[in-house]
Amino acid sequence: MSTGSRSSGYLVEKEHLDDGRIALAAAAEFGVPLLDLDALEPADRPLELVDERLVSRHRALPIFRRGNRLFLAVSGPADH
Repeated sequence: MSTGSRSSGYLVEKEHLDDGRIALAAAAEFGVPLLDLDALEPADRPLELVDERLVSRHRALPIFRRGNRLFLAVSGPADH
């Protein structure tokens, strides 16, 4: 777990900041888009392309496939 994950978890747990504001700040800091998974149709996710253990271990969710490329959503912008 990265230091950022621990500190953001602490801030949410202690109710200093809500998780949405932390996610927006992290996305802006790392220059990556923020994705609301609720905006995607669960049935359209190509989950069959990645072993469930890999998804769980790396906290990376396949969200769509375009040609030979698989696009993943990760739990934090520092997760590569």
